[in-house]
Amino acid sequence: MFLTLPPELHLLIASDLSFPERAHLRLTCRYLHTLIAPMKHTELLAAENTDFAVARDLYACRYCLRLRHRDQFGDRMLRRRRGRRGRDAGRRFCVQCGLLPREGGEARYGPGAKVTLKGVAYVLCRECGGLRVARVLRGAVLEVCENCSGWMYEGSY
Repeated sequence: MFLTLPPELHLLIASDLSFPERAHLRLTCRYLHTLIAPMKHTELLAAENTDFAVARDLYACRYCLRLRHRDQFGDRMLRRRRGRRGRDAGRRFCVQCGLLPREGGEARYGPGAKVTLKGVAYVLCRECGGLRVARVLRGAVLEVCENCSGWMYEGSY
């Protein structure tokens, strides 16, 4: 019955819905997914402060324009100014977007970059290129992963 209404009414109804309702309606079928525009970044930042998003630990990513679980972000992206309601929350991006190359060709996280996820140090390994658990030597995080650094530093700690 609902889908027999004209598209103008679908858009009018969707515009009156709140954040998870509009997102859920958009996901019900291909027609509504193409008809209802995805949320803009400013709308996502407002949506991350709803009870729905807070209860599920969802945060907005500025590049993929999605609400993602906190596990998808580096620890630094969720603290202080980039945290929820922080003044730089609009500059927050998920790890997946940080690893993808930008239009200019380079990724936000370059080779040797250190990222902490849920308190565990990871490094974008200079040798194998993967995001792997970092090797810590004498308190310093190395720019190569545990697998690649094993042969280089064997017995040096």
